[in-house]
Amino acid sequence: FGKAGWEAFCKRAEEDKLEQKKNVELKEYIYDMPTRMGAADLVICRAGAITLAELAALGKPAILIPSPYVTNHHQYKNAKVFADVGAAILLEEKNMNGDVLRNTVHQLLSSPDRLSAMSKAAKSLALPDADDKIMEVLEELLH
Repeated sequence: FGKAGWEAFCKRAEEDKLEQKKNVELKEYIYDMPTRMGAADLVICRAGAITLAELAALGKPAILIPSPYVTNHHQYKNAKVFADVGAAILLEEKNMNGDVLRNTVHQLLSSPDRLSAMSKAAKSLALPDADDKIMEVLEELLH
């Protein structure tokens, strides 16, 4: 949602004293994503294929904001798969502002049962043996 959206979200979060909660940390960018994602109750992110594979493997509920600047809208299509099974909320950037994101986060964090259901739905999309399947295909191609 860009710099202006981030600033609006932070302003509203400050008004709501969001960062005073012991389990909330706001970051514009995260450099150690695997650790942070693993510890999160709710992930807010783009919808690239690797990110979504990580969400599924970890069973993390998410708010997905697909990048509108990718070829053939593949991030939107990726996010829709997660949204359709109930693993994520899909928010399009063109409709985003700080209030929309804040309200969505608040609704989800206020509903542990919904987060749990979203987590189960995310896990249902995981392919934990993907490396074995890839090796099988490669072996077939080589023989």
